[in-house]
Amino acid sequence: DGEVARRTSCSAHSRSVELAAGRGGGKDPIKVRYAFWTQRGYYPDDPSKANQDSYSITHNFAGIEGDSLFAVYDGHGRFGHDCANFAKRQLPKIQAKHVRAERIKKHKADLAAKAKANPGQGKPK
Repeated sequence: DGEVARRTSCSAHSRSVELAAGRGGGKDPIKVRYAFWTQRGYYPDDPSKANQDSYSITHNFAGIEGDSLFAVYDGHGRFGHDCANFAKRQLPKIQAKHVRAERIKKHKADLAAKAKANPGQGKPK
């Protein structure tokens, strides 16, 4: 119906991305096809109200080739669209910062465990 069509926003085509292999024991990359579709709520008293939802797709997330972040931001209230767009701009950066920090912490712990398991290896003689 025309009312629903006026309230929707969507991608014209689906897109594809190849995600990194190796996590979870897999050797082959994971191929993902995605599209988006969103619909503004029905407000008969305000038919021109903005769609308050947003989304983001971040490839090579946190600096890792083949990692992607797919996120949906569901705005509500008088400034819902502003909140959703703020989250869209900021949240991927904040999450990436924390993911990178956790990866560094894990890498250091792995190195420490290897050094403890193999004392004396890698030290100059």
